[in-house]
Amino acid sequence: MLRLLVLAALVAPATAFASPDLTYQCGGELGFTVRIETETGVAVFSGPFEAELTFEQDHWFNEAREVQFWDEEEPPQLFLGSEQFDCGFAPGGAGYAQPAPEATEATPAPVAKPYASVKGWEVSALFDGATFVSCGGASQQAAGLLKVDQAPWGWEITVPASRTEGFEGGLVTIDGKPVDSQFGFTPESTAIAGISEGQLDALFNGTSLTTRINGEPETTWSLAGSGAMVGKVEECFQRQGVR
Repeated sequence: MLRLLVLAALVAPATAFASPDLTYQCGGELGFTVRIETETGVAVFSGPFEAELTFEQDHWFNEAREVQFWDEEEPPQLFLGSEQFDCGFAPGGAGYAQPAPEATEATPAPVAKPYASVKGWEVSALFDGATFVSCGGASQQAAGLLKVDQAPWGWEITVPASRTEGFEGGLVTIDGKPVDSQFGFTPESTAIAGISEGQLDALFNGTSLTTRINGEPETTWSLAGSGAMVGKVEECFQRQGVR
């Protein structure tokens, strides 16, 4: 899925020294990042999925334009689909200035608000302040918490994991049909993978889902009630979490 897009206009001028990469953090506790590799002219978005961005005119974007980033805005702006997030230099990165203690303020964590309960699944809407982010259904089972979310950038699943950062390959298998997947780890010890429309259809009608992430144990969840859950999540997303 990842595409390497090189910006020739930035690569052409040779320099005698290496400029530091610029890393931006976006969406507060959501933890989205955009890293601009100044020597190659490539930018990389990391979040629930990873995408490489190219620059044209005044902003960065991926081929499908589902990720767009304006680094010259004040503050820099990230768009995932129609959702907009403020950005700033990541702590410890080039360009970051440590704020004075009196100027620091805690960033409120995104809040999940209950939307509905349906056939063993709890459906909720996620808000970043007053901004709607996504809707999802969660099922607590012996294997842990399985979440299925719809966000502006697509559908994804979240499962327990032992790691808290980085990316790893693996398989998502629904009723015996495996699909190669890329998982991103979160600070909450979970792993997130995007799912296609075909996988969503299989999940809607499925009976079991198994994840096998490289370096993690294989885990299986029941999909009982998943059809009703997906329908309710779609309703929640269309209403932006408002009953």
